[in-house]
Amino acid sequence: MALFATFPSIGQVSNYSFSQSTGTYTPISGGTVFSSTTSTTFDSEVWGNLPIGFTFNYNGTDYSVLV
Repeated sequence: MALFATFPSIGQVSNYSFSQSTGTYTPISGGTVFSSTTSTTFDSEVWGNLPIGFTFNYNGTDYSVLV
């Protein structure tokens, strides 16, 4: 813990301002449609297995790519 205490912290919440507002939701119209199906998401249609360069174990299963 002493190591972290010796370096300044960056990205403190005090450097951001927050405000609340009310309004009406307006959906985006036009643009490019990347996903034409409702059964899959943008990620699974555009990106395949992306190698991460190492293997890690999560809940008893080894992973080496992002799907």
